[in-house]
Amino acid sequence: MQVVTIIVYKALHRCYNMEVLLRQRAGGTRSFPRDKCPRSVSVSVEEDNAMGSLVSKCERAFDFAAGQLGHLVDSYPDHFPMYTMNGKWMHEGEAWTNWCEGFLGGQLWLLYEHTDDPYWREAAIHYSRLIEDRKTDRTVHDLGFLFWPTWQRWYRWSGDAAVKDVVVQAGQTLAQRFKQKGQYLRS
Repeated sequence: MQVVTIIVYKALHRCYNMEVLLRQRAGGTRSFPRDKCPRSVSVSVEEDNAMGSLVSKCERAFDFAAGQLGHLVDSYPDHFPMYTMNGKWMHEGEAWTNWCEGFLGGQLWLLYEHTDDPYWREAAIHYSRLIEDRKTDRTVHDLGFLFWPTWQRWYRWSGDAAVKDVVVQAGQTLAQRFKQKGQYLRS
């Protein structure tokens, strides 16, 4: 089921990037100041014909994801999706992998950035904090999957130096896996 989580995260991320691109095109700006961008974008008839169904599909993807993620965090607080059995999230058993915990928080951040709804911000912060202790985890090479969609996105949104410190610590921990002789990160 982690594959589904990854696919949903990637789909949301693509929709978010498309939304940013449309806002940039409509406003003629290369930057994306969250507080200055309109929640809707005016486009030409040609652009509307070409992109209208894509925008509509992305909106539906965000709406669907919001329903699914809201149910997940309300029904299974403080848990990360590991697998499903008969359509139900399971949390028992050995966590055979710990590289996907950042995807849930990342999806929550994407929803917050898309909606400006404080519910998503608080959920994103909460789920980001749940993995904070992993910033010094030297047993895995997947710290980027944990901290880029969560803490790095949080830092980009807030500019908070304490949040940046967590991102930097995770990067320093990951860098300890670098093998000079082969020029690679050890998995």
